[in-house]
Amino acid sequence: MGIQQQRSQILGLADAFRVRLTNLLPDDKFTLLTIGKGLNPSVLLAPTPPESLSVEKHPQWPTPILVEWKVFEDPVFKDEDIKRISRLVKALQAASTGHFRTPKCLGYLLPSTESHAKCGLVFQAPSEESMPVTLYTLLREQQAQAGRKVNIPTLGERFRLAFEIAQALMRWHLAGWVHQGIASFNVVFFKTSPNTVDYSRPYLVGFDYSRENDASSTRRRCDQAESEAIRDLYQHPERQGAAPPKKHQRKHDLYALGLVLIEIGRWTQLGDIFRNIISKKGGPSLVPDAARKLTERVLSHNMGTAYRDATAASLLGDLGVKEDDEYGTRFIANFESQVVHRLEVGLKLDE
Repeated sequence: MGIQQQRSQILGLADAFRVRLTNLLPDDKFTLLTIGKGLNPSVLLAPTPPESLSVEKHPQWPTPILVEWKVFEDPVFKDEDIKRISRLVKALQAASTGHFRTPKCLGYLLPSTESHAKCGLVFQAPSEESMPVTLYTLLREQQAQAGRKVNIPTLGERFRLAFEIAQALMRWHLAGWVHQGIASFNVVFFKTSPNTVDYSRPYLVGFDYSRENDASSTRRRCDQAESEAIRDLYQHPERQGAAPPKKHQRKHDLYALGLVLIEIGRWTQLGDIFRNIISKKGGPSLVPDAARKLTERVLSHNMGTAYRDATAASLLGDLGVKEDDEYGTRFIANFESQVVHRLEVGLKLDE
């Protein structure tokens, strides 16, 4: 192992433990912004479901901010809701450096005039001029040739994109958190010009359901039927529906990552890849088997055997780990060796 690789691993551990330690901070060590009466924010760019990130202008902040709104089932906030959000905000703020690939978190918003419990995670855009575009949107534009506005990434760019997403997810797992929403609509780029996307700089969003690994899973709220159906495509069958039968685990994040790797490798949106399957009764529950078969038979022709094997390992979910300690040590070690390192081999393709 080279000195540079050793240094990177040490820094990665330090970053992860810094995020993990935020859970030990008192609850007042976070930033809360409240929308008061008469302070009406303006929405500059509203998200299209299933996307969740909006661009807004608020009186409390001199430049536009990014907001992810979460609406709770109950009309009134519970103490546990506030504590959960505050812990997430502290973790996001600590994760603004390192390889977590998240925008800088500024705090959260609690509207004071809403009739239901609603909270917005607030992020800072990388620059004032940049506008977000999701991987989901880019893939849909690729299918509609006339609407395509940016170039298709090269093979090397796709490897870099996949590597950055996988490494970021591994960092979150190492820090003791699960994402619960890994999907192409929660991978965001910030365009500095209408036709330019830097595929080496993806950002993970969709943290409205994220939680510490040892905490109970958040019940998923059904918004629109079509939006929820799209979300379910990326969920393991154990996590589908508004009230999933199983608690969300690291393996469920990894399975969703495998589906995103298929999208990147084929450069096609998941719904288009499995269109025929989705139309059948119980469609989303049939995706795991179809994804594994596609990976085995087709993906190596697009991306090579290393990428195929990384995707197959992700879709397996548990990485062959049947027993582990409370920190998921074996799982994360296998995550790195079976997924991240395999994706890393393609990083020099465009050099």
